[in-house]
Amino acid sequence: MQRRTWLWLLATALTAGAVYLATRPAPPAAAPPRARVRPTQSSAGEAALKSNPQPRPELPSTPPSPPPAAGFSPPAQALPPVAIQDHVTLDFSSGIVRQSDTAADQAALDAALKEMDEATKNVTFPAAPATPPPPP
Repeated sequence: MQRRTWLWLLATALTAGAVYLATRPAPPAAAPPRARVRPTQSSAGEAALKSNPQPRPELPSTPPSPPPAAGFSPPAQALPPVAIQDHVTLDFSSGIVRQSDTAADQAALDAALKEMDEATKNVTFPAAPATPPPPP
């Protein structure tokens, strides 16, 4: 039954497409291509250009760059690499690396670790099968 339905839908779509193509209005006529017109010089003008070539004008030098925006100063030197350590908080919010190892930081890290452990305690992943299942 399903095969007949699909064949009927396909035949209907093909018929509708053929009817549309046969009855659609003709597209508008294409505009003729424009002729390209090239300016020509008289022979006297060409001779004048050849006998008295004008020198190229000298281009002005590059203007100096504007001063930096107010409140902005580019870094004087590259920042040194930061050593990552266990139980040390790195704060980059001010643009400078601040390392801190306070009791409040340690309490926040421990609370976050407990929260992650609680959220993932029931999560398990199935083991990969030893052999792939046979194809259907």
